[in-house]
Amino acid sequence: MAEKASAPQRPGATQAGKPSGDQEGKRSKKSVSKLILLVGVVLLAAASGIIGAKVMVTSQNEKDRGKTQAKEEVGPKVTLDEFLVNLAGEDGHYLKTTIALGLKKGLTEESIKDDVPPIRDSILAVLSGKRLDEISTPAAREKLKSEIKDQVNRALGADKVVAVYFTEFMTQ
Repeated sequence: MAEKASAPQRPGATQAGKPSGDQEGKRSKKSVSKLILLVGVVLLAAASGIIGAKVMVTSQNEKDRGKTQAKEEVGPKVTLDEFLVNLAGEDGHYLKTTIALGLKKGLTEESIKDDVPPIRDSILAVLSGKRLDEISTPAAREKLKSEIKDQVNRALGADKVVAVYFTEFMTQ
């Protein structure tokens, strides 16, 4: 009987060029391991996204609650006489404004009646130190309200004012 001529064989391969059973099992195990790893990574990413979204929503709700509580703490409002102020700078601009102060709950208009002169003085000091470009945008006016509130509370020696409202605001 004559022997068949055979092609050189690769280690671990059968005559038809197919991998042997051992190598096929190793490849299958590697594929399953990669699939499990991929699923794990996807699940981890999804969980991170869900947790991140929940944290953002929770922190936004807390901020909203804080704003609501701050608004609720405002007691009576006291409207001051009109202010007419030359603004800083050499352009000759002026500001005409009327301001109302939101007092802390529990205080009355009568409780700060004697403090009106130092309140007006502190507001005039803030306003006259501003240039037109420092008060011309809505964001700048919000910052100005905060500065006025802080300055008035410093002049009063206590946190009696919790909000500042511009009831009239005109520049020229």
